[in-house]
Amino acid sequence: MKTLEFPQGSLERNDVDPALIAREELRAETGLVADTLECLGEIYIAWGYANQKTYAFLATGLSPAVGHRDAEEHDLVVREVSLKELEQLIGDNVIKDAQTMAAWSLYLTRNRPRGKPV
Repeated sequence: MKTLEFPQGSLERNDVDPALIAREELRAETGLVADTLECLGEIYIAWGYANQKTYAFLATGLSPAVGHRDAEEHDLVVREVSLKELEQLIGDNVIKDAQTMAAWSLYLTRNRPRGKPV
């Protein structure tokens, strides 16, 4: 099954900075590096069922990485979309990945003027 989703990785140990993992996954999966990463928040995958959590980061100042994407990521297709197109893909249920939708929600919440309706 093909899916559209934000780059994702797993944090195997609690003593590793999640931002380091985010930077590495961005490079490995997209071939891009970011000038800055902003943590948008933590997301629990299925609280009550499992205690696994993930972090959502906003990467800005993107540029091509030195070298190539990781070989095991060769089958991934990188697709750049506008914010408007991303919203349409989520609304049309093309993007079905829960972590991608949760990260998008965190982004919108942070960037929507306070007091404005959703």
